[in-house]
Amino acid sequence: MSMIVRLVTVMLWMTLGMGFGAPAKAQTQEKQQHVVTTDELSQQVARPAETRQANEEAVRHLLSSDADRMRSSPPTSIMRG
Repeated sequence: MSMIVRLVTVMLWMTLGMGFGAPAKAQTQEKQQHVVTTDELSQQVARPAETRQANEEAVRHLLSSDADRMRSSPPTSIMRG
């Protein structure tokens, strides 16, 4: 083989070796950085439901207090008459 063919062959093998080795290292590092426990996931999933329930309770309280106020005070048309 000539020197140029050997050089091209070596360069090709080096390029292929770097191409397949780098993604594996990157994936390993990425997996280590992005690990989330199941407890953290379940807490994050539960938060919107808790917020929704608290909002619903607040609205029910407001509506019930308005209804109580309407029952306890006479209508304004009777007061003016």
